[in-house]
Amino acid sequence: MPSPSSLPPTPQAVRRDFRLLFTGTALNQAGVTIELGALPLLAVYVLEATPMQVGALYASGTIAFLIIGLPAGAWVDRARRRRILQWAGLVHAVLLVSIPAAAWLDLLTFWHLLVIAAAGGTMTVFFDVAAPAYLPTLVGRGELGRYNAKIFSVQALARSSGPALSGALTQFVGAANAVLMSIGAFLGSSGVISQIRTREDRPPREGRHLLKEVWEGIRYVHRDRVLRVTLAAGATFNFFRNIATAVEVLFLARTLGLPPLGVGLLLSLFGIGGAVGALTAPLWFRRVGELRTMWLVLLTTQPLMALVAVAERDWRMVPLVLGLFGVGYGGQVYNVAQMNLRQQVCDDGMLGRMNASCRFVTWSVVPLGVLAGGALGEAFGLRTALWVAAVGGMGAALWPLAARRSATSAPV
Repeated sequence: MPSPSSLPPTPQAVRRDFRLLFTGTALNQAGVTIELGALPLLAVYVLEATPMQVGALYASGTIAFLIIGLPAGAWVDRARRRRILQWAGLVHAVLLVSIPAAAWLDLLTFWHLLVIAAAGGTMTVFFDVAAPAYLPTLVGRGELGRYNAKIFSVQALARSSGPALSGALTQFVGAANAVLMSIGAFLGSSGVISQIRTREDRPPREGRHLLKEVWEGIRYVHRDRVLRVTLAAGATFNFFRNIATAVEVLFLARTLGLPPLGVGLLLSLFGIGGAVGALTAPLWFRRVGELRTMWLVLLTTQPLMALVAVAERDWRMVPLVLGLFGVGYGGQVYNVAQMNLRQQVCDDGMLGRMNASCRFVTWSVVPLGVLAGGALGEAFGLRTALWVAAVGGMGAALWPLAARRSATSAPV
């Protein structure tokens, strides 16, 4: 008699479990974005951080992808992915409790922020590797494009609301207290995901070696042309996008002289554009396909970062709004396209390691990007860093464009 986990789920069960994963992902992303908004604001407005320090703070939140990104994929393929998602949210919430506690006791330091950002980033690694590996288990592969669009749209909405919430809470109740909302979001994510009924079979553990499995994931990605293209494009995109990330808060707060609420509201435009991009991404795929979408959307939207670089606190704020929205829109259409391609070509047993191998490369450049952004901002000015981000972001399009022109096999 087949086990319950091996029985095909009913359409109603698929929809119910996807809604729970969708909600849990939204809450987790909201927690991450509020945290990512509140910590730099806390550093800038309370601890008077320098551009290099703000870059280091962003880098500490993503350094975990470089340190444990590869073994995290092997661990995800060894365990039930739903359980990993639950624990990642719960532990993340517990870690963040120390920030408002230290602030209330007047003991908060910049080094404290760095350590908690790094530890919280570790939980983000596990959640971000496990979630896309878990999705095909819930919904199958036939409708991945539609379900991925929904997941990425809610992630973008969380990113759009996170900066605005962080800015508003920082202005009215203080950045340390804003972290409390992030804690609540992580706890809610863990609780919602625990209600998913679909159960996974326990992956076999006997005779499995961590380093061997990590190497299998790296080789798997290296051998596949589609995975190599998405990997190279993603790494290039993330590097230059995070040059901008490192200086945007400082640019809006100090160069344009905006209050925390204004900074948060403007940065939320990036996420709003991303939400619209994720929802409209299937339209791009039906018309031009995922691979062509990747280079076309990057070439047409990433130059809009130049509108941010030329902004002043006058009529030029209007182009800034368009620039932030457009860059967010293009980035999220690109993200859905590359995730669709990866999930379609990868075997089930390799999904965790494939995701981890790709994210190891694409996210390991994030700390390099924010550090480069901080260094450029400090040495040559914040506007120069934004110009570098605008020009370099277009370079990510060269990888899928070159692959399309040189391909001798059937189109992807």
